[in-house]
This record gives sequence, structure tokens and C-alpha cells, in this order.
Amino acid sequence: MSFSTKFRRNVKPLIIMNSIFTTGLVEYFVDDKISKIGTTYACFSIVLYFSLIHLFSLPTTTFKENQPFITILTYQIYVYIDYSFHVVTIIFGLLRRKKVRSFTSQLETCIQTMDQLNIPMNLSTCFWQQYYPVLSFIFIIISMISSDYLWLKLLKFSYLYIFFFFYLERYPFMVLLVVDITFVYWMRQIKFGQLNELLKGMLTTTIHSPQHKRVLCMRNRMSDSPSSGIHRTDKSNEDLIKIRKAKEIHLELIKCARNINDAYGLHILFSITTAFILIITTAYDFYCHFLIKYYYPRLFLYITNLYWISYLGFKIIFVSHACTETVTEIRDFTLQVIQNPLSFTTCGLFDLDYTLIRGVIGTVITYFVILIQVGNVSMQTFVENSTFTTNDL
Repeated sequence: MSFSTKFRRNVKPLIIMNSIFTTGLVEYFVDDKISKIGTTYACFSIVLYFSLIHLFSLPTTTFKENQPFITILTYQIYVYIDYSFHVVTIIFGLLRRKKVRSFTSQLETCIQTMDQLNIPMNLSTCFWQQYYPVLSFIFIIISMISSDYLWLKLLKFSYLYIFFFFYLERYPFMVLLVVDITFVYWMRQIKFGQLNELLKGMLTTTIHSPQHKRVLCMRNRMSDSPSSGIHRTDKSNEDLIKIRKAKEIHLELIKCARNINDAYGLHILFSITTAFILIITTAYDFYCHFLIKYYYPRLFLYITNLYWISYLGFKIIFVSHACTETVTEIRDFTLQVIQNPLSFTTCGLFDLDYTLIRGVIGTVITYFVILIQVGNVSMQTFVENSTFTTNDL
């Protein structure tokens, strides 16, 4: 089996997951026929989604009536963002297909060159590592469905209506999550860690054997062994070749990382921005229902809101951590960082690192307080206007 075939086989689970939920049939190693099928499938998915939106009114509109303006506004923001998830993600997938094919080919070439330098690639391990995000994805979907199903059954909606609710309001989150996982997976496939291990293995100085002691040992060996100079010359030439190859691979991996960032930059910008907005609106919704204890059954509502805040917050941390880890591995190659620094951004607007997490937390708290002050929600207002209380259960 050729290296190219082995590489493509090992990323097949990721491609299958993208093909089912987004645009994997268009982006990856496909011929023109499969690409046309993928484009048709993506267009059909968009048409079907908006047709169902037009035919069915979502069950959550029941709770929108007779609510304060801020509550209605936050709900409308959530709905419009939700509707845009599915369509925007598919459009971004169609736009980035050339860039994805470019960086996968580039990454494949780099890994093949590293394999020739006897750097362990462990492609079989990479194959099984894909199942961790797949299992995490399945767990998130199950928990998402469970948290919503409880309160939907309380409202006595039919199973068909619940199914369409999940498709229209939750399926877009699944599509968005698949692309987020794909971005992080490709970032971790850039083998800077293995390349740095090769260079560390070539070092002759350690904490216990610093440079000045190493020089004295070299002089002693030169006087003791006449053939040591020949062996040392061969060894140094071999190391020099490896260093040159490592430098070339390092530069190519940096280019590959930039190409991945360019390919998924629009998606990550959209994903993090919407997650930030939804954290604020969900936190405000949680505050309102915590203040007004008769609006919904409290336990189910609290669980649902806390779940969504945790999920959206974890997604931002997940993406930021993956980018930070990749940049940290690059910094081990100090000279290359000075000449060719790398940072991951969302279309140049803000950096994807731990500062993003701190910024999101601070901004969420700020806007959350602003919404509380502007909303001026009182318990009496909700009790008088509410059309669904615990007495209706």
C-alpha cells in the first residue's frame, strides 16, 4: 500500500462524518463525479431545510408572546443565528474546497518526508484518534437531545413535531460542531512535536553535560582514538543533512498551518462569534427564569440553559487550546519563530489563543450586566404576562 493511500485511508472517518453533515464529498480526495454529487447534496440540504422552516412553526414560539422586549429580542437573535448555521456552514465548505485539497496534499507530502527521516508518524494511531472526537460528538448529540426532549414532552407536542424541532433548531449546531472538530483535528495533525523530538535527539549537550564539558571530552577522544575524527565527520554530515531537511519540513508545516487557518478562518470567526452571542443571550435567559420562578418548570430549564452555556464555552476553549498547543510546539524551533512567526486568527480580527478565552469571559460578563440593567425584568411582570406556569402542568 502506498503512503498516499495509507494517509487517505487513515482520515476516512473524518471525511465520512463531514460528508454526512456538511461538504466532505466536495472538499476532500474526490473526482469530478463525486464532487458534483456532493454539491447537489449540499444544495438539496439547504432547500429542504428552508422548506421545512416555511412549513412548520417552531414550538418555542409559544413562549415568545407577552414577554419583555429584551427577552423577545434575545430569542429572535437566537432563531436567526440558528437558521444561518446550516446554510452558512455549507456555503463556507463549498468556498474552501480548493484550500482544503491544497493543505491536505501539502500535509501528506510533509508527513511522507518525515517518514523518510525515520520520524515515527504512527498513522494507525491517528486513525484511532479520530474516534475520540467522534465519540465526543455522539455524546454531545445525545445530551443535547435529552435536555430538550424533557421539556418538549411536558408541553405535549407530538413525536413528529419534536423531530422537526430537533432538525430545524439542533441539526445546525451538529453541522457547526463537525467543522469545528475537523479544524482542530487538522491542526493537531501538523507534526511539529515529532520534528522537535528529532532535533532534540541530535543534541549532544544536556543539563548534566554542558557545552564546556563536551568540548573537553571531544579533545580527550581525539587524543585517544585516531579514527574518531572520521567517525565524527560522518556523524556531523549526517546531522547536517537532517537539520536541513528538518528546516525545510518546518517551513512547509508552517505554510500548511497558515493554509488551514485560511481555509477555516471564516468558519471559526462565525462559530466563535455566534457562540459568544448565544452565551450572552442564554445567560440572560437563565437569569430571567431564575428570577421568575413560575415561567417554566425550573429544574428542566436550569439544566438546559447550563448545558448550552457549558457547551458553547467549552467549544471556544477547545479551539483556542488546540491553536495554542500548535504555536507552542513551533516555538521550540526558536530561530524559525524569529524569522517566520505564526499565529492563528479569525480572518485577522483576533488571535486564537488563551487571550481569546479571557476576552470572551470578560465581554460576556459586561454584556450580561448591560442586558440585566436594560431589561429591567421584574417578577410581577412575568407572573402577570406568562401564559405557561407550573399550574398548567
